[in-house]
Amino acid sequence: MVHLCVVIALVGASTAVGGEPRSRSYTNYVRAGDVGSNGPLGCGKAVALSGGFANELDRETSQLFLFGFNPTGRTADAPFPRTPIPGGPTWRVTVANLGERSSGGGHQRTFVYCGRRRAGLQLRERRVRISPSATATATVRCPAGTEAVSGGFSDKWAGTRGALVFGFRSRRVGRRGWRASAVNTSGSIASTLIVMVNCDRLRPRLTARAKSVRVPVRGRKAAAIDCGAGQRAWSAGFESPVKEWTRGGAFAYLFKRVRHRSWRAAAFSRGPSSTRFTLHVYCGKPR
Repeated sequence: MVHLCVVIALVGASTAVGGEPRSRSYTNYVRAGDVGSNGPLGCGKAVALSGGFANELDRETSQLFLFGFNPTGRTADAPFPRTPIPGGPTWRVTVANLGERSSGGGHQRTFVYCGRRRAGLQLRERRVRISPSATATATVRCPAGTEAVSGGFSDKWAGTRGALVFGFRSRRVGRRGWRASAVNTSGSIASTLIVMVNCDRLRPRLTARAKSVRVPVRGRKAAAIDCGAGQRAWSAGFESPVKEWTRGGAFAYLFKRVRHRSWRAAAFSRGPSSTRFTLHVYCGKPR
């Protein structure tokens, strides 16, 4: 039985010229067999453009699978308390630790990346049912005249009602869409996959870059993308070709921005064969 265990601590923030925050982070410790959630994490009066995570990975003590990696808007979604968040959109990461030793655990760290421009982002979502032992995919689109700048996904119940829905895809589709996919590891309990996108009416015209790596059997592999001089990595996405839980796939445990213009991600494999993992980065002029 997975129980909800939330322990949140502020571990750092960086600032830019004029005192505006550029990034903030929280960390917590998630015991084997528990669920941990960091967030909602915001940027104060600045704009929360996107987020990232760095989940400790150890084969025997911590295997942190993503229930959700998502923007939340001004309030937290069920089953978490509806608490108003100053400054607009926030980010949250929720994980389950499927480690093999009851005494083991791992640290979960969540990042939010902040922009100085105060134009508000419009958050949209789409919900689809995910049946027991099945996968589900949904795409949410921004309205005409706006652009998708970041997005994510969440399992509606995140383990609190026995649902064990883990994401393996979260990426932009075209200029206005965001697509996410998840696999339901429960053989008897259905849930709801929620896909979210942040829409920007100022349309920054982000360009997409991608890099794929092959993750070996019971191994891990990293990928990194640099947006180039004069550019910023606004947000990023990832995906792996998971068809069903028993056949495995690549699951992200590291996904973070590096020095403003680069993004680094890493995944570990689960299953009988090697598998592909793709990092997508969305680059644009500094905001």
